[in-house]
Amino acid sequence: MTFPAFMEAFPALDLPFPDDVVTTRAIRSDAGLVVFFTFLKDFELPAHAHKAQWGTVVEGEIEFTIGDETRI
Repeated sequence: MTFPAFMEAFPALDLPFPDDVVTTRAIRSDAGLVVFFTFLKDFELPAHAHKAQWGTVVEGEIEFTIGDETRI
């Protein structure tokens, strides 16, 4: 999926993943952070933890596990 030019102009996050695997575009305010991830290849993200977050898949699918429950 191609994002509109104004979104492509958002800065990328500095993540420890190769740019040919995942790209990001982010916009930050005092209210929070919005990040658009584009996964260019199948990718297995190492197990990790963070505070609550909300997400939606715009195109494709993702398999994720929270605790002992895995969903697609």
